[in-house]
Amino acid sequence: MFNLFVVGSLPFKFVENEASIEYTNTLNGKVVIPSRTTISKSVSLYYLEERNKLVTLLCNLLNTVHLTTDFWTSTSKRVHYIVITTHFIDDNWEMHKRIINSKELDSQQGEDIGQEVLKCIQGWGIKNFMTCTVDNASSNDKIIEFLKNKLPNLYNEGKHFHMRCMAHIINLIVRDGINKNDESVKCLQDAVRYIRKSTQRIALFKKRRVESTKFLCNDCPTRWNSTYDLLKITMDLEKAFYEYEMEFHWLIVPLHEMWLPASEDFVTCRAMVSFLEKFKVKTELVSTTSNHWQIGFLEKYVSFAGIYGFGRKTNDFLQLGMI
Repeated sequence: MFNLFVVGSLPFKFVENEASIEYTNTLNGKVVIPSRTTISKSVSLYYLEERNKLVTLLCNLLNTVHLTTDFWTSTSKRVHYIVITTHFIDDNWEMHKRIINSKELDSQQGEDIGQEVLKCIQGWGIKNFMTCTVDNASSNDKIIEFLKNKLPNLYNEGKHFHMRCMAHIINLIVRDGINKNDESVKCLQDAVRYIRKSTQRIALFKKRRVESTKFLCNDCPTRWNSTYDLLKITMDLEKAFYEYEMEFHWLIVPLHEMWLPASEDFVTCRAMVSFLEKFKVKTELVSTTSNHWQIGFLEKYVSFAGIYGFGRKTNDFLQLGMI
């Protein structure tokens, strides 16, 4: 039952829900349902047990441990948070991903954040520490410098300690590409927002006869892949835009001189979709934690080895970077 609350992220008072009690009694009327206070205490003990297991595993681990950090800011209260995730392969060659810290930051200074990361590493008893993956924020350089000075016996004297996040690098490249075609992209974004802003417009737009089961979606300014999804779907619904404008022109309130994207905008954005698709595939490839990435890595390694002749004279990390 404790797993139900932990994995399902259910509130403890769920045990007092009438429907939950009725359902449990239907399955087995002899079951004594614990109170939410008992559940709360049991979950806390469960956490400590699992934490101790992970500490023991990390302390006795012979293989190297790798960390990734992520930062975000609450839009409502402007509170800063950090999440630290550890990645490692156990003795049975199984890959693990564990969040070992998630907390509010009192300071955004590089050394202060580095101190929090160091406390986390020491608190979990991590010894075979090899790399730390961060995004491209300038404060991260100070974090890395601080940790390199505080952590002894880093692999290869810490030369490969700082690993930059490939997904963030891809994001920078893609953002530059989108900004160069900002007018056409913005035109389609405005058109999508215009239609989705009214239930009447949505209903009328859905009546257009197009060979697509998808519908217009808004994008998130900080996630370029959502912009890709918006443009991709819009390309499939290009005909619907023209039909909507011709049949319901009396409903249209111009956003600029004309709300409907011009044919040139669709041409530009169609090329943009083709451009973004390659980066979307790459981002999904490096972001996955499944075995498919491991298999793909081996395939790419073999193919690159045939081209570049990887061998004893080639640096291991150079090989990984080229792949």
